[in-house]
Amino acid sequence: MKEFDINTHRIRAVFMWAVSRNDRGGSDRSNAIDIMSMIHLQLKKIVRSFLFNENKPLDEDSLLGANAPLGNFYNTLLFAYRLNRIPEAIYKDLKIMNKIRNLFAHDLYDFSDAEIKDRVNGLQTLKFLKKTQTKIDICKRNKIKIPGVKGVKLDFLWVASYLSLRIDQLNNTTLFVKTK
Repeated sequence: MKEFDINTHRIRAVFMWAVSRNDRGGSDRSNAIDIMSMIHLQLKKIVRSFLFNENKPLDEDSLLGANAPLGNFYNTLLFAYRLNRIPEAIYKDLKIMNKIRNLFAHDLYDFSDAEIKDRVNGLQTLKFLKKTQTKIDICKRNKIKIPGVKGVKLDFLWVASYLSLRIDQLNNTTLFVKTK
């Protein structure tokens, strides 16, 4: 299988996961929180691989647990960035996406709200993707049907899918699709 096919398959896997959540009555809120939780798991995997090994066993919950220093998304993101495991561009976009996630988690927002639209439209990855490929082409090529997912919500899921792929590529980690 070509690298492009694998990458496309990973993006498709994240898209399909998010869309299936939407089809089961998932709201904008649950889509944003869920997909950012998946990226948080990837970041934790990066940090875990750096901090823990057979020679120095540690209680993982003491650093990565819910109330631990690296337990929340932002601290895990910052640590991964400071370890040079993710580039600055991804770090900056994930910071913005975390703010979006927090708006959904702590207030009643949806993707039609101006504050959410402005933040999504400010993502550098979205600007890059719009220059290099189109959602329509990706969806048609992979026969992805996205009922009820359009506009800013689709852009958010598209960027999250792409960033998830990039994190996998940069760190040789895979949560969504196992390859041979």
